[in-house]
Amino acid sequence: MYFEYLTIRISPNMRAELLAYVARIDSDPSKFVRELIARALSTARDAEGEMQRHVLFCAVALDYLLEAQADTSLRQQAIDDWKKMIAEWERPHVD
Repeated sequence: MYFEYLTIRISPNMRAELLAYVARIDSDPSKFVRELIARALSTARDAEGEMQRHVLFCAVALDYLLEAQADTSLRQQAIDDWKKMIAEWERPHVD
C-alpha cells in the first residue's frame, strides 16, 4: 500500500501518450512511473560501482600489457609518471 503522493506536471500531449502507452502494456500510469523512478534510482546507485569495476579492469589489463612489453622499464616508467601526475593534481593551486 502506498501512502505518499507525488504530483508532476506534464503537457496534455505527454499525458495522452502516457495513457495510451500504459494501456498498450496493460499497466497504469502510477505503476509505470514508480518503475521508471525505481530503475533510475537503482542505476544511479550502481553507476559509481560500475565505473569503479571498469576502471579496475582497465588497470589490471594495462598492467598485464605493460608487463608483457619487451622494454621491461616501460611499466615502472608508467607507474612513476602516474605518481607524478597524481601528486600534481592533488597539490593545491593558487590562482
